[in-house]
Amino acid sequence: MVAPTTDPIRLAMEIFAGGLGGHIGGVLPDVLEPAVSSHHRNIAHSLVGGGAMVLATYVQLQAHCRTSAARCEQRAAALVGDPAGASRAGWEGLAWHFLAALLVGVAAGYASHMVMDAATPRGIPFVVP
Repeated sequence: MVAPTTDPIRLAMEIFAGGLGGHIGGVLPDVLEPAVSSHHRNIAHSLVGGGAMVLATYVQLQAHCRTSAARCEQRAAALVGDPAGASRAGWEGLAWHFLAALLVGVAAGYASHMVMDAATPRGIPFVVP
């Protein structure tokens, strides 16, 4: 578990990235399988496909991004005598934090799309129709 940030700029950046990721994840199933008919739901709209997408982005990729951000922050702290290198490492750390928050948003948006589609009369398939 990653401790919550106390830096207001990083917090605002992560909120923005999470919201952007939520939008992307919310439309992603229909980008992958456009709604050309009411029978458009296949693997990207399935319980297994959606679950795999959410688990992959949230658990694996997001954890990798958080670990990479921590490494960059440690490198920035170690580069006290090199302000340019410390700044570069700090910006890299922010980019990793942005990507981590974006991925959390993508997972949440994708999951919400699945929940909303499951509530329709056609529902969503388990794997494929």
